[in-house]
Amino acid sequence: MLDGVPTYPEETLPAFRHAARNLQVVLELDAKLTSDGVPVVIHDPTLDRTTNCEGAVIDRTLAELEPCLTDVLGAPGNDLPTAPAPEPVPIATLAEVLAFAKADGIGINLEIKNYPTDDEDYDPTPAFANRIMDVVLESGIPARQVIIQSFTPANLDVAEARMPDAQLALLSLAGTNDLAIDVAASNGWDWVSPAWPIEAAYVERAHGRKLKVVPYTINQAPDVEEAAKAGVDALITDDPLMALQALDTEPADVLLRALSTKLAKVRRRGKLRVRIASDEAATVKLTARLKRKVLGSRTLTFDAAGAQRAAVRLTRKGRRALKGRDTVKVKLVARTRDLALNRGTVRRRAPLG
Repeated sequence: MLDGVPTYPEETLPAFRHAARNLQVVLELDAKLTSDGVPVVIHDPTLDRTTNCEGAVIDRTLAELEPCLTDVLGAPGNDLPTAPAPEPVPIATLAEVLAFAKADGIGINLEIKNYPTDDEDYDPTPAFANRIMDVVLESGIPARQVIIQSFTPANLDVAEARMPDAQLALLSLAGTNDLAIDVAASNGWDWVSPAWPIEAAYVERAHGRKLKVVPYTINQAPDVEEAAKAGVDALITDDPLMALQALDTEPADVLLRALSTKLAKVRRRGKLRVRIASDEAATVKLTARLKRKVLGSRTLTFDAAGAQRAAVRLTRKGRRALKGRDTVKVKLVARTRDLALNRGTVRRRAPLG
């Protein structure tokens, strides 16, 4: 959904690519298992709502899911407009989405959907959550890009044991929103994700317990504005463009200064030393480029406004590209995003050479 217009099928690679590259938002996704144990990205335990197939996901192998295409634009059942998809697309595997997120440097908020209400594939043992985490770890995606969420604390226990540096979020229904704060805080988790609506007092209490707050699912601009006034740290929505426009957020501003100014020295040491400053909390990705060639990259996190020194380590190709060159101009490019609110992307360039 893009500003009220159904544009992509729910939780598909085309939707994720657009959201990541054009809106710079964290990708919220759900994982279910096929009968042969392959995690696929789909919200429901059944295929009926979003695809041209019927029945439970768990009743089909991955190969048997191939004919099942997501054939609806938007998210049916959420009171927003939908439309038939002119070009239905396949259900993505979790591995495919993680590979894209890793390559693009985008954050993911992954829900482990192993619940008693999903009778078709509910597993009371840790096996379901462990299988999801197997694929997360096999993908090699950095923990700093990952938030794992679930309504079930046991699923988060598995995620924490398997990927200790990932952020963890406890989802709650309206009737258990207050209890979720106590549970998440006592377990040392990072986020609570309450059902909307919530009040500013709820956010204040969660913040007092060192928790960040990301309510779900907010699909109307007035509610987005109310959530912002309440002080939430992020929000979950089916229409990120609408939410960003309602928030009218500005990207973090960054300043770059090269500390290494002689390319011969840079080439010999294999790294560029830089100083980078940000005017607010942000995740900043530095990339050193020579024309269209990527020489090396580095990601830094600012918890608040401030400055850091960093070394961008050159790739082998980058070192070869500088071989024998002392005067060529290298550009440092900084892309910034806030992992929670994802306030957009801004590029700053600093010449070197």
